[in-house]
Amino acid sequence: MNKLIESKLKVKEQGKNIVFRLNYIFTITCDGQIKDFKTLGDSELSNLTNIEEIIMETNGKWIPAEKDGKPVDCIYFAKKTIAGNKY
Repeated sequence: MNKLIESKLKVKEQGKNIVFRLNYIFTITCDGQIKDFKTLGDSELSNLTNIEEIIMETNGKWIPAEKDGKPVDCIYFAKKTIAGNKY
């Protein structure tokens, strides 16, 4: 996931001179779909990137988690430190 984000991430001009961390979370459904994507913390920072767009491009490509041999929904949480001048 990090390689995909690194290759496609764009940072708006307001974020070019700062280093910040984005925490994000979403659900991967039992059929591999993404739902309920959201960033956690400062909403202004989350608006500085296209990270949601990148994640949503993977919709339907996830292998769902399993419990007792059956697919189940699961929550995916990640964090990404972004040096704005790199993008």
